[in-house]
Amino acid sequence: MLMQKQLPIRSISIILVGLFAFTLLLPPNNALAVRGHKRRVVLPPHGTVVAKLPPGHRGVRVGKSKYFYHRGAFYRKRHRGFVVVKAPVGAIVAGLAVGFTTAVIGSLTYYAYGGTYYRQVPSGYMVVEPPAATVVVRKSSCETSPAKHAGDCVFVRAHSLNVRSGPGKNHRVVRKVHRGNILTIRGHAPGWIYVKLPSGRFGWVMKKYTRPLSSRTRG
Repeated sequence: MLMQKQLPIRSISIILVGLFAFTLLLPPNNALAVRGHKRRVVLPPHGTVVAKLPPGHRGVRVGKSKYFYHRGAFYRKRHRGFVVVKAPVGAIVAGLAVGFTTAVIGSLTYYAYGGTYYRQVPSGYMVVEPPAATVVVRKSSCETSPAKHAGDCVFVRAHSLNVRSGPGKNHRVVRKVHRGNILTIRGHAPGWIYVKLPSGRFGWVMKKYTRPLSSRTRG
């Protein structure tokens, strides 16, 4: 009779011990949150001064200026310590912190984190100027019916025109087109148009150096 009463107690004890051991093997709640969800980006405001740099920071040089980078924040050395500054254009970091977003504008891919935009380069991610917010990409049918949709095409009126990787003179020159070349419009930004080149490649050119194809045919 005594053995029959003790068996259930032992079984319950074994089950409880097993459950406790299983919980020890589980990762903590914050580790699960990092894997399953993007972290909310909260960076120290510009002008914040700290006595010491956070552990794991990295040095970054832009020209002759030295910065320090840690999880999206950039610091400069000051006599009182280190001050948080705006991300310097041209700075290259090895990787982006968890929580960045990706935006594709035209043929360009941008990575945004904490209000700073990056482009991927061979050595990591480079801080760039924010892309034009008014870029609107649309399709054009001027290749198949130029007479009906002449406004979708422009011709180059400059002797030589730079084709850039983005809508701005800060973007690198990827090609050149010449007077008389016909370009197919694929997108717009203030003062710039995103075009398909005669070679089939794409890029950005300054709008003021082009004219609609229809005006050329009239003259």
